[in-house]
Amino acid sequence: MTSLEAQLAELLACSRQMLEQARLDEWQQVESLGRRRRALAASCFPLHDAGTAAHQAEKVLKAILAMQQETVALMSAKRDAVGAMLAKIVQGQHGVKAYRASVP
Repeated sequence: MTSLEAQLAELLACSRQMLEQARLDEWQQVESLGRRRRALAASCFPLHDAGTAAHQAEKVLKAILAMQQETVALMSAKRDAVGAMLAKIVQGQHGVKAYRASVP
């Protein structure tokens, strides 16, 4: 296995871990792994040598993109759920305030 192949394998593994952590609602882990993945991607695809091993990288990048799409969908669903919970809390606070205002 070449150095680039090893880096691509590590990049793919990091993306898998991000998706697994997203499925477990471990968002701090997702963020930490995302930072690691960005650093790995920068080392795999340096800007000064953009054409290096493009055929090797294509399959890995497609897999990462698929995992990223699912991770983003999970993040969006969690964001929406948290937003709905916050809306219920605010609604409850308004109800309590109205009740207190009406009780002598």
